[in-house]
Amino acid sequence: MASLLARGLSQLKSKEMRDYLT
Repeated sequence: MASLLARGLSQLKSKEMRDYLT
C-alpha cells in the first residue's frame, strides 16, 4: 500500500513540475 501511495505522489509531483515548467 505504501508503495502505491509513494508512486501516486511521485506521479502527481512530476505532473505539477511539468505544469510549472511549461
